[in-house]
Amino acid sequence: MSRKSRWVCWHWYNGDKENVPFNPVTGRDGFKDKESRTSFDRAFAEWQAHPDQCHGVGIVLAPAMRRVVLDFDKCRDRITGRIDDAALEIARFFDSYTDISPSATGFKIFIQAIGPGHDKVIMFEGQKIEVLSDRFVTVTGQRHLDFPASINERQAQLDSLLANAQQTHRSPLLDPNKEYSALLSDDEVI
Repeated sequence: MSRKSRWVCWHWYNGDKENVPFNPVTGRDGFKDKESRTSFDRAFAEWQAHPDQCHGVGIVLAPAMRRVVLDFDKCRDRITGRIDDAALEIARFFDSYTDISPSATGFKIFIQAIGPGHDKVIMFEGQKIEVLSDRFVTVTGQRHLDFPASINERQAQLDSLLANAQQTHRSPLLDPNKEYSALLSDDEVI
């Protein structure tokens, strides 16, 4: 996954409630502007070079990648690392690369699979899960050590989860109709 030119930097927006992808050099939106995407190595170097502007790196998923991310929020204790039982059971069911979220209060499971056709939010065993395959997601590189370092084929598990879960709504992370402010003005970019 790190060899794909789908990587961007991100910064916190609206305090620490949303993370928005962008190119730290141009200030352009990294989700809409495909030219702002780059290799992992370049995005990582930009993050290191601009720590005041970049708060991390992430990848823009696309259905053709056959990568799905299951995003769990507010289910992990930031201090102890303890994960809620329902979320931990689901993570064990998928047994694939699991990345701790930037807030340290959640995690993302990366799997090889074909997504449901659009990003969605589901409820399973009382746990809210965002199922993402066509969206930007943060990647901290902080792997949960109880799970593999590899991204594993999990189509059967995803199909089972989706068949048994209650869909709540489409994923609302970044509204494509909403304007997000870039860190640099047009004049600063030029």
